[in-house]
Amino acid sequence: MTQATTTPQQEAAAARRKLDAVAGVRRWFRRARMFLGALVLLLGVYAWMSYRLYTLPGSYNPKARTQQSPIDGIAPGDTLLLQNLNLWRSPKLGDVVLYHNPKPADGSAETLIGRIAGLPGETVRRTGPTMSVGGRDPLAVGFDLGSGSVADGDVIAADHYLILADNDNVPYLDSRNVGYVAGSDIFRRVSLNITAWSGRPAPTP
Repeated sequence: MTQATTTPQQEAAAARRKLDAVAGVRRWFRRARMFLGALVLLLGVYAWMSYRLYTLPGSYNPKARTQQSPIDGIAPGDTLLLQNLNLWRSPKLGDVVLYHNPKPADGSAETLIGRIAGLPGETVRRTGPTMSVGGRDPLAVGFDLGSGSVADGDVIAADHYLILADNDNVPYLDSRNVGYVAGSDIFRRVSLNITAWSGRPAPTP
């Protein structure tokens, strides 16, 4: 019985196949690194265009017996992660947003925080001492009929929003004072309360 032998040409061909296989793996890794690098770059650009850090003015007093912020779960001095609304999407019901004060006067803040409580096309109705919007349950804030900014029977205009505080424990400007807010004046949505997320208990009413 004779033993099969390989010729130098066959050995060279086998060696080339091994080198080609190694080169193919290396090319795959290079492409994977390039893809991951491009992905990281795109995510970095997206994050830079979409998100900002913002510290709410003031300071939180944990010994205070009353709510210190107009928005539940957010206290003065908290660092917030904000999403750019005008770039990617329009405001939605329940969003906590930052917006330009449409009627800055008498030293009032130019930037306000509030919660989207009414959308374009929805009707505002007085319900006892408060209001209901779009047929939903009444809100937890008082409704002053004499303010003139929000009235019973109002239909919210196109691209305008009703923005309110979560409660009346803290005097704070909202749509009851400054009127319905144009979408172009709403520039950030609170995506995450970093201070509360990192360990401080969120303030409670």
